Amino acid sequence: MNLFIKQLFPVLLLLLLFTTAGYGTTYYISADGNDENSGKSIKEAWKTIDKVNSLMPVAGDSILFRRGDTWTGTIVVKASGSEDAPIFYGAYGKGNKPLITGSVEINGWSKHTGNIFKTSVDFPVEQLFVDGSRATVARFPDEGYLYIDSVAGDSQFSSNGLDASFDYTGATWYGRTRYWFGVIREIASSSSKMLTIDSAPNGNLAKRQGFILMNKLEFLTQPGEWYYDKAQKTIYLWAPGNDSPDNYKVTASVHSEGIVLQHTSYIVVDNLSFTEQDKNGIRLISTNKCILSNNDINNSDSYGIHEENRPGSTNLTVINNNINRANGGGIWMWVRDSYIANNIINNTGVFKEIGLKGTTAPNGGSGAEISGVNNIIEYNVIENSNYNGLFYRGAGTDIRYNYFNNSCLYKDDGGAIYTNTSGSGALIRYNIIVNSIGNPEGYISSRSMAEGIYIDEMAQNVTVEHNTVLNTGDSGIKLHNVGNIRVRNNNVMTARYGIFCDKFVGEPSEITNNLICVTSGTDDYEPRSLLVRVVKYNVHFDNNLYVNPFASEGIIRKDKYYSFEEWKNSTGHDTNSTFIGKPLDRNESVEMFYNATKSAKLYRLNGASAKNLDGTAISGSFELQPYTSTIIIGKNLEKIKDETKK
Repeated sequence: MNLFIKQLFPVLLLLLLFTTAGYGTTYYISADGNDENSGKSIKEAWKTIDKVNSLMPVAGDSILFRRGDTWTGTIVVKASGSEDAPIFYGAYGKGNKPLITGSVEINGWSKHTGNIFKTSVDFPVEQLFVDGSRATVARFPDEGYLYIDSVAGDSQFSSNGLDASFDYTGATWYGRTRYWFGVIREIASSSSKMLTIDSAPNGNLAKRQGFILMNKLEFLTQPGEWYYDKAQKTIYLWAPGNDSPDNYKVTASVHSEGIVLQHTSYIVVDNLSFTEQDKNGIRLISTNKCILSNNDINNSDSYGIHEENRPGSTNLTVINNNINRANGGGIWMWVRDSYIANNIINNTGVFKEIGLKGTTAPNGGSGAEISGVNNIIEYNVIENSNYNGLFYRGAGTDIRYNYFNNSCLYKDDGGAIYTNTSGSGALIRYNIIVNSIGNPEGYISSRSMAEGIYIDEMAQNVTVEHNTVLNTGDSGIKLHNVGNIRVRNNNVMTARYGIFCDKFVGEPSEITNNLICVTSGTDDYEPRSLLVRVVKYNVHFDNNLYVNPFASEGIIRKDKYYSFEEWKNSTGHDTNSTFIGKPLDRNESVEMFYNATKSAKLYRLNGASAKNLDGTAISGSFELQPYTSTIIIGKNLEKIKDETKK
């Protein structure tokens, strides 16, 4: 693994030499080219992806697409390069990255009724776009969920929210059948308020589970929605401005992938843009020593980057890619000995945009799901994830210096960083995690079940250290049914439970040198926010710093609620730990400052009155090193500004 990473930058340098010094053959493709040309100069450029796919490149060749141009289709990579002469797929010229789209433009609209227009197509449609924005599949209800009121079998249920006179047969059903499941089925039959789906879902049907129904013309009730009649091969659209779709560019996905690399080695895909693929922007099938760099991937209905085979690809490098609005997941890969770094993954599985595939897998919708051994995952920014920010599996995974914001926006029982079963032998360190929220809406739960870092279900020998966790719906750090876990030197603030431990197996675990801070005297489930909760556990606590300015009694829960001293005396834990329970003075607040960048940051007080948790005053300014945090008590803390020189 380390050898491959050391080789990465010389390889990229070689690629630059290949494309500028004439090593191998360079082929050019432009929108105004001609497939009868040689393709070997800008003036002799080819025109189509079909021509590119007819080429059998050799080691050292470059296939370059002109910036600012757009192609529809799928690039299929069939050859391999070599260690000293990779095959390069990239860009030339100036302007926007070359765009590979999976969609075609839809025209020929005529008025159906009211503001709804229609047109016929000769292909199935699963996602539609208006001026580049994903349109909403017509759904009922328009907002939120309907709920199951009774269950009559493993695939039949009733809901009082349904119209007994309406036939829902043929609608697509999206049901939340577990905390972490969103399942797609079709309504096979409808009778009064009783629906039968075409097969039993993952997870059992139960009363109070939420669901939505999609893709019936009768559900098309507001601007920005569409419906596809597969029997008549007709698209219906209510345009965003209540006008004709002819006033917009309307596109529908027809191609599954933007580029496919199958059983290839030493391929580089760099500086390309992929959009509106019916499944995946980039698909990998058992590749070796390939590089995916500086690509933009938008609006994939399944995954931005996908490798589904096991054991998958090896020695893969995925760096500096932007992945936005993938419904199934930003990155979903089985890889080993690979390097995933500096990627930005945003808006994964947005509920309003979930369509006929749902989030692809029932437990899909994570910003990244990366499985395999000896992978390094660093300096990524993962925001606004339907489910987990990062779901990892595999021994030897090193997760470091990543920033997670807004994880578990629509599902629960996950976290910003989550693992289970095979997530053993991992390092999780120096990550910044904020707002792992959770969402009980649509499932039979009265509270959020989202964690910051969640080590789950038989994972062993994991080190969790020097992480920052701020504002989680349930626990800052949760350990469940695991063993030999080391949790140390983490800062956790604003959680129902700072640390939650339950059902331990194997070797004992330790929780040491952590800072746990409570910022509220209330909670929507517990009597108050708690520093620690333990159930069945085999963990030793010590040398931790606990801060709760709002309460000193009932702040730790075991078989009952304990004060800090009662917890120490009854369990023998935290002998060398410290509890700070001094109430806040008038107008004082507690805030965490964190630095989720690669450079040190300077913060000036600008008139704020601030002190450290031990009461020492802060004078003038303070500095935070990369991927670190501090907690401050004071007045007018909103005046503190990042004044780092840009």
